[in-house]
Amino acid sequence: MSIAKPVISVLLLTAIAGVSQAQTVTSSAVIDTYANIAQAGYEDSLSTAKKLRDAVTQLTKAPPIPNPSSIGFGDDPRICRFVS
Repeated sequence: MSIAKPVISVLLLTAIAGVSQAQTVTSSAVIDTYANIAQAGYEDSLSTAKKLRDAVTQLTKAPPIPNPSSIGFGDDPRICRFVS
């Protein structure tokens, strides 16, 4: 999940709320807001890192790609020219 959509949503809602009524902004509220945004970013990064880890694990467990010559293409230079 990208953090951009939730942040934009929060900013739009904050702007709409600010137009409808004046609010006093405290330093505690600002710190809480930025902490929530940072936490969402870290959670997104963690989730993406876990997906990447799982994909790499699956890739390394996959059987190797067979040598083309072992599956009947060994005599065709068009297919095997890039295989060492």
